Amino acid sequence: MRVVFLGHPIPDETIYGIYLMSTEPGAATWRVDALRLLSKHSFAGNVYVPVSESDSQLDEAARLAWQESALNQADCVLAPSSSAMTSGWDLGKYWHRAKVILSADNANELANAPGISTLEDACRDAAKERGELRRGGECQVPLDVWRTESFQAWHHAQKSAGNVLHGARVEWIFRIAPATVLFWALRVDIEVREEGRRKSNEVVVRRPDVATVVLYRSGSDWLDTEVVLVREFRSPACTPDAYIWELPSGSPRRRGQEADAAVREVKEETGLAIDAARFRFHESRQLVGPLSVHKAHVFSVELTEEEMAALRAQEVANTTHGVAAETEVTAIRVRKLGDVFAAPFADWSTLGILAAVLR
Repeated sequence: MRVVFLGHPIPDETIYGIYLMSTEPGAATWRVDALRLLSKHSFAGNVYVPVSESDSQLDEAARLAWQESALNQADCVLAPSSSAMTSGWDLGKYWHRAKVILSADNANELANAPGISTLEDACRDAAKERGELRRGGECQVPLDVWRTESFQAWHHAQKSAGNVLHGARVEWIFRIAPATVLFWALRVDIEVREEGRRKSNEVVVRRPDVATVVLYRSGSDWLDTEVVLVREFRSPACTPDAYIWELPSGSPRRRGQEADAAVREVKEETGLAIDAARFRFHESRQLVGPLSVHKAHVFSVELTEEEMAALRAQEVANTTHGVAAETEVTAIRVRKLGDVFAAPFADWSTLGILAAVLR
């Protein structure tokens, strides 16, 4: 266990980091107890303690800078009570980026607080985490983001190009469960080897990859090809009808199951049950390269005239599909490719996928 007191250099290597929150009077005993218990449970990472080891004092600016750096490198925050949230540092600012455990041995008012446990339990649970080795700017990537396949794929691509991650700051994390990161956004500081410079003014965003399917029926000309879109309300939409017109798509449940997801999403969003053998895989590419690392894994299926007629009938009847538990409601739109290009409903990524598959 490496204890890093206020004013000490922040280590440039970490496996797992714990920040002992609270600068309140009376917190000293709590921190001593926390360090003792972490040692007892053989914690092997860094512990950041926001008080000086000696009588020397930092000026306010230096103290705040050290605390922010330490918090930005912590994978877990331990706090003695909810009062830590108003003790000079807004714990809520870091709630989304780290596992926060509130210890409340004598704080009955926190009985329903998230992450609550006794100090003994909190230290034991934190010490169980084996962590992952990170160096330099990698230390600032929270462990739960570091472990996502999407981050590792992006980081591998950067390193393969000779680029170096010098820093990362979490702007946003969205979870579907305490241990499952669905979306993340990192502001990164990258050394660009080929250009001999550093770039630190951009945010890298991640959402899950998607399996996307082009359902079509060939026409006499490629612009006469009929394609199937699903019309669905999505909050970011800024189209004339405030709906997104997109290809049937959805996220694989895990890596390597993109083909399964393609079959499933067509059934869920259009009602068509199509044999997996009819799906043709094309390739995988980023959808919004300047912003997000997520990819579309593109498939296509040429439909029979009977299948396309059934979908046209669904559109006339305004039949809807989707998954109610996910608030998904989709409606079929069958259009000729030339009309899709001419109308202002499909976004550029959808048009690009259609052009690449049907060219």
